Amino acid sequence: MLPHGVVADTNANWMSTGVVGALRAAGRTVVSLDARGHGRSDKPHPISFDEQAQKTRRIT
Repeated sequence: MLPHGVVADTNANWMSTGVVGALRAAGRTVVSLDARGHGRSDKPHPISFDEQAQKTRRIT
């Protein structure tokens, strides 16, 4: 699983740098996620720290 950095998205951190391609070429299955409000993910209303912690637990 490849989560992205704080101010980026999956494309900036993993796809455009060749990481996803290299992992696939090595026969790996790749799962990458855009955090809420980044990249192709939904951009919902502002959420509290507690809500963000709950969402993080759901992903992992």
